[in-house]
Amino acid sequence: MECGDRGLLDITAKAYDEAGKTESSTITIEIVESSAGLMSFSVTPDVIESGSSAELSWKGAGFNKTIINPDIGEVGANGKIRVSPKFNTTYAASFFCNDGSLIIKKLT
Repeated sequence: MECGDRGLLDITAKAYDEAGKTESSTITIEIVESSAGLMSFSVTPDVIESGSSAELSWKGAGFNKTIINPDIGEVGANGKIRVSPKFNTTYAASFFCNDGSLIIKKLT
């Protein structure tokens, strides 16, 4: 996912019954055009047992700010940190774009 210019794309699906009657439905998709900022957020290993630790790693080049929750806070553009959650925990990396938009990536 990347920060950048945005546009909207409408997609319409049509269905025909045996009598030729048409029904349609339209959805709007927001398109994010690549212009700056590459983002990744991962954990190694994927699964840990109680009392063990894992390493969270992230890359957020081109973003204003990156915050990882819970309990970690604001971090640099790229980094790694060891975590030892006592319970099933979902970590969320929030990458703030220059245009004020926000991209969130979650790991459980």
